[in-house]
Amino acid sequence: MIFSFIKRLFAFLLLILVQGFFLNQVNVMGYATPMISIFFLLVFQRGSSRFSLLLWGFFLGLAMDLFTNTPGVGAASCTLLGMIQPLLLEMFLPRDCAEDLSPSIKELGLAKFCGYLLLSTFIFYGAYYLLLAFSLAHLESLAINIVGGTLFSFVLMLGLNSLYHRS
Repeated sequence: MIFSFIKRLFAFLLLILVQGFFLNQVNVMGYATPMISIFFLLVFQRGSSRFSLLLWGFFLGLAMDLFTNTPGVGAASCTLLGMIQPLLLEMFLPRDCAEDLSPSIKELGLAKFCGYLLLSTFIFYGAYYLLLAFSLAHLESLAINIVGGTLFSFVLMLGLNSLYHRS
């Protein structure tokens, strides 16, 4: 139990530091900024307590807010992702899977994992940029931010998955 917590805390800190110091500086054509720190929430085991997902999601978003100067936007978006992560995961799981399954390409297969990752990332970015803009006045720019960030982060998280779940 304590080893699991320390491992999770290390992954949390590593992803936040990479996000804050490196990836927040990447901005493709002024629209797509990758946020791979949400990968931390997406690979939580099936059957994890909802309270722990919400708590980790809130603190992940709070840490993102500290680096991006977006008070509350990251916290709200990551808390939302933590809340719906079990529901999204259940949509892509086979019927006869283990209770402690960790989402990965190896466990879900490429198509289902990509669907899970893409849908989760899209929902996160939708919430993030809608809260950040708090307006639909620039709908085209908002859509480009959401889709561009989703696709960029999706590709990076696929690569991260291969590093994280190396056998």
